[in-house]
Order: sequence, then structure tokens, then C-alpha cells
Amino acid sequence: MEPRDASDSVRVPTDDELYQLFFAFLKRWTNLEAQWVSRPLDDTAPFELERSLLFSDPLPGRFVIRAPKSFETLLHQTLNQGAPAENSPDLFVEMVILFWHRFVKNSWQKDSRTLRPAFFKPSVPWDWPDRRPDSAALVFVKNTPLEIRLWAPLKPGEEQNRPLS
Repeated sequence: MEPRDASDSVRVPTDDELYQLFFAFLKRWTNLEAQWVSRPLDDTAPFELERSLLFSDPLPGRFVIRAPKSFETLLHQTLNQGAPAENSPDLFVEMVILFWHRFVKNSWQKDSRTLRPAFFKPSVPWDWPDRRPDSAALVFVKNTPLEIRLWAPLKPGEEQNRPLS
């Protein structure tokens, strides 16, 4: 019998499972609620906040969270009431990192600190694989949209940024 690839035992969550994970995370972290929008993510609205995690463990993938700048203002108003905005940390980045750790723990029963490091960076849709995500969720948090997209496993060549034409 051939040995199985480690990625064979890792299941990518459904769109609804991804939403449920994010809903529980956001509620616990901020006491805000996320409302799922059940429409396909065919369009790509321009958002100022977008972070991507390119990971190789437990399987190769790309995890993207994106939102308009007003989402960070909402986080600031919720988490740092009374603190000047210019002295607050980058709450969107903090949220992405915290959600990534929770996602890995709850979806894959892994400790993200024991996996190979994920490459974390700002991104744009041009960086994404040229196909629909394997799992995605579009939510509204107090009328502010937020998207989560997950491509996993990546196909050969999808881990690289696209070359400029």
C-alpha cells in the first residue's frame, strides 16, 4: 500500500463551516456578529484591507481575508473604546492572525505554532489563484462587508504571485 500524502487527511471546510468558524471567533473576540451573505463570490470588489497567508502545512494553500478600511474603524471602536486611533495596533492584521490560529485549531485539529511558518503579507486579487476558492464566506458585520477565501490544496504553480504582463 502506498503511503498517503499528509494533505489527504486534511479536510477543507465547506463555505458554511468557514462562516460558522468566523462567526464564533468574531463573537468571542469582539462581541460583534457576522451575517452570512449567501451569494457567489463572482465579483471582486476593491477593498483597502487585504491580507494573505500562503501556507504549506498541513497542505499547501492560500488564505485571504479582505474588507474595506471602515472595518478596521469598526474594530477600533469596538475593542479600543476611548483610545486614540493613531495609538492603536493594526487591528485588522491582529484579527487575521488570531483567526488563522483558530481556523487551524478548529478545522484541522492542529496547533499552528507547530506547523511550518505561513508567509503573511498584504495582497491583491491579482495574487490569487485563477479559479474559484475551495471555501469562501462573504459576511456583513454591522453593514460592513468582509470576505474570507481559501484555496487548498494549491495546484502546481498557484503558490507564486502572477507575473506582470
